[in-house]
Amino acid sequence: AEGGVRGRRRGASLRAIGCVACVAAVVAATARAGDVFDDKLYTAEGGAACYSLFTAAEGRWGCATPKEGVGGVLRWITSYQDLLDFRAEETTTRYTLLMEPAFLGGGATNTLPQGLADLQGASGHLAGVVLMDVKPAFWSPGPAAGAPWARSGDYVWNPAALDWLSTDVGFPVVMVNASTAARLRELAVDNAARGGAYPQHAVRFDYYMGPPSLTSLTCLDAGQCLPLGGQSVWGTIGDLKEPDAVGAEDVVLLAAGMDATALFHDRATGGAAAASDIVAMMAAVQALSRAAVNVTALPRRVAFALFQGEKWGRVGSRRWLQEVQHFTCGTYQPAAKSPTGKRYCKGPLRTDLTFRKLSLARLAHVLAVDQAGSALHAGGAAFLHLDAGVSNTTDIAAVVVAAAAASPPQQLRVRTPPRAPSVPPSPVDSFLDANATVSAGVLTPYSYYYSNHYVDGFGDDAANANANNIEAMATLLARSAYALATGLPPAEAAAAVDAVQGELTASRPLIDTMLHCLLVDSACAYFQDAVGLSRDELATITGGGPLSLYTGVYTQPYNVGNGFKLQPTVIEQVVRQFLGAVTARAPGRNCTTTAQCKRHDITTECMLGRCVDSTVHFHDALSPALLSTRYLNAYSVDPDALADPHADPLFTEPYWSVNVGMRTYVASSPSAGGWMLAAGVAATVAAVAATIRFDKFATEKYRIA
Repeated sequence: AEGGVRGRRRGASLRAIGCVACVAAVVAATARAGDVFDDKLYTAEGGAACYSLFTAAEGRWGCATPKEGVGGVLRWITSYQDLLDFRAEETTTRYTLLMEPAFLGGGATNTLPQGLADLQGASGHLAGVVLMDVKPAFWSPGPAAGAPWARSGDYVWNPAALDWLSTDVGFPVVMVNASTAARLRELAVDNAARGGAYPQHAVRFDYYMGPPSLTSLTCLDAGQCLPLGGQSVWGTIGDLKEPDAVGAEDVVLLAAGMDATALFHDRATGGAAAASDIVAMMAAVQALSRAAVNVTALPRRVAFALFQGEKWGRVGSRRWLQEVQHFTCGTYQPAAKSPTGKRYCKGPLRTDLTFRKLSLARLAHVLAVDQAGSALHAGGAAFLHLDAGVSNTTDIAAVVVAAAAASPPQQLRVRTPPRAPSVPPSPVDSFLDANATVSAGVLTPYSYYYSNHYVDGFGDDAANANANNIEAMATLLARSAYALATGLPPAEAAAAVDAVQGELTASRPLIDTMLHCLLVDSACAYFQDAVGLSRDELATITGGGPLSLYTGVYTQPYNVGNGFKLQPTVIEQVVRQFLGAVTARAPGRNCTTTAQCKRHDITTECMLGRCVDSTVHFHDALSPALLSTRYLNAYSVDPDALADPHADPLFTEPYWSVNVGMRTYVASSPSAGGWMLAAGVAATVAAVAATIRFDKFATEKYRIA
């Protein structure tokens, strides 16, 4: 009896082992087949993906796919009629459309009036869109008002606007280069030649960015996203005195944004816009810093600021102004223990406190520049835009116009066009929000509306940035700042400019070099020197081609022992290095690293090869509605700041999976699914039969009762 029990136990064990072995064999074979199919049937395709962001109130803006991805048969749209035919079809087959951007609203003879929004009507059979990198006659996906939060309200600054950057697109969109487009076109032509017969070439999109119910608030709380932001760069030519010091000067501030946007953030180069404004500001500050100009002897101090995140609710200028007015430090790091040799704030971390010397009352004038590389208005004049509700802008207008008139004949004249409700979208909006009576204006090459037909689009590239216009705008900016800093009436200020106008001229070699680095080769030698990396190292970060000026997510600085860790982007480093070097009071010894400088003077750092005690600083560019906590990348939200009518929508970007991307594959007939199911059932039946046979074998072999 005891032996019979042992036999039955052994038999049960063998049956279990046999069953598990058969099932494991089936699973392993299926897994191996899946790996083989993935390798053989799917081909990864490169491309620039449509943006994907969250806001606090409206949730997702941009593109995404379901968690399981989405795919569709590849179809080449060769004409506007093709697109209309597709939209009118009634079919259960999903398609991926390959087309030129022009058919969606880029200047073709016929385009969908609402572009991407019009394709929503076909969403039942639209898997996604692949756009060829073909520059249309215009391509400006931003809003007509220039920005959704502009003080000028619904005034149409951008008549070419497609208004695609503040909506949930509803399907994936990817832009591919010429070689990828050519390969996909061949596949689509092959599909058409088959007349709809399977197999068909298809495209699969995997861009899952979280559930559609997410908002900035819920994704931040869940740790699934980060806020947009970075580091603004600001400074002064000469030291800024304490506000209560004898002879404390008022300030003339030059300002611009330093970021761009586009439907595809990898292509947000901002050629005639942000890139040109950065270059114009650099050239203007360089001209003002020349020894012969002696701008530090003027009654007013010249300051400058390139604000990060201006395309995303002006977070750079709004955060800077908020802290100029209200910043409170909880814990200071004394100069004796500081790696910079200067006191800074450890909590909340602010690596430089010079901004506390400023106040709104010290700002005599604010002068911004916008789209410096755009086409000039007919007649070759620049325009100074003023706010219709501010009465004390007479002085700034008269002085700037007079300063321009003092220039040689080939330089720009300045006009003040009839006023729109307010200035064009720019950092000046933030200053007017903070102080409605501030004397402020925006210098532009355009008059009543943008002359740049590629604002916020991939077409705003090197070919769209006019170096001659940048040179003229930079010279005008420098001379205007000088005239305003004299504090003199218009005629006398113009005479002062005339006396130094030879020095107050933008450097064309600098402009050409910077445009090349920004819009052609972001791993150029100048950028290598600025960030201290080799060409290969820099190309790994930037891609080596045109530099995307998309703000990106905010990389929070943090304390490390008696120091701190700050991680500015390439463009933020380049701008501060250049401005710090050209405004240096008395550059010291040659250097290759900051450590070499600090051996002799702890307050100095290495900037473009010289030891410098810099008056140029980084400043956090982050939504004023976000408050730092003691945990890295964790924030609390100030509901009052978020409720402010001029507040940003609190933009955040989800963490991107390493598995996102676009792949081509061969799609079988829909009936193939039935065959796969049948194969699965057959495999299961075979496994059961094998188990029964093994059971019989074990029973006979071991004489199991």
